[in-house]
Amino acid sequence: MEPRTERFYIRMSRTEKRRLMKRAEHYHMTASDFARTLLLQSDDGFIRIVDIAPFKNALYELSKQGTNLNQLMKFLNTHGAGSYDSYKTRQMLRKEVETFEQIANALISLRKEIAKHGVILSDGDDGSVLG
Repeated sequence: MEPRTERFYIRMSRTEKRRLMKRAEHYHMTASDFARTLLLQSDDGFIRIVDIAPFKNALYELSKQGTNLNQLMKFLNTHGAGSYDSYKTRQMLRKEVETFEQIANALISLRKEIAKHGVILSDGDDGSVLG
């Protein structure tokens, strides 16, 4: 991202400034982020924000499942495949694949919607805007 070194000044009444601050707060943005987003990215005066917190949770879940998969592989390498129930192993691996596919499809859909609607991403934690 290019550093923001340029300034643009705008004069407002106190009432206008309070309205700007309230609207920025509504979107969990700073007044500068709100004004910049509205001026540069919004064609209709609306800011569309998608909370990506569920994707962060999914990433955490994927990490946990990856750990489980690594533990399974270590177990199989240490004790041999014969010491583990292959049916249960296949079930677990099927669940891993299904989870990965669901998240991949969700991310593809999200990317398409973002491109289509000029959506702003928020990480949900502190209201900061991504990208």
